[in-house]
Amino acid sequence: PPSCAGADPDAAAAGAARALVTRGTLRRPRAALVPAARSADIPAAIGWSGTLASGEDFEGYGAVLRSWEERFGTRVVALEPDVLHLSVPDPPRTRAQALPVAAEHYAFCPSVVRQGAGSISRYADRWLTGRSLWSFWWD
Repeated sequence: PPSCAGADPDAAAAGAARALVTRGTLRRPRAALVPAARSADIPAAIGWSGTLASGEDFEGYGAVLRSWEERFGTRVVALEPDVLHLSVPDPPRTRAQALPVAAEHYAFCPSVVRQGAGSISRYADRWLTGRSLWSFWWD
């Protein structure tokens, strides 16, 4: 798997947050300071319940976020009522690297494939390989 060695996860997070605001993805953004030791713990620290829209409890998702943080340098950059945005300074660069991660994304949030790409391989090709922003939604 890719390593975030050499990438600056915090600079990537600032750039991703700026892009979300500039593009108008976040309608009424607010900055927040969250008492969490690491970015992956932010949703749990604030009691975010965005997955409840699909009948799922977010409990346990933190382990997945911590894994992505360690492997790809991800940072939680924005939370909406049922959407989670992550910056990714070191995303998978090839289809071979992206396919297993695409399967992880599908297990984490089936909507990204079911309502987005239509298949795991198409998701890996179009929305994962080389992408510096991952967004997940539950509805």
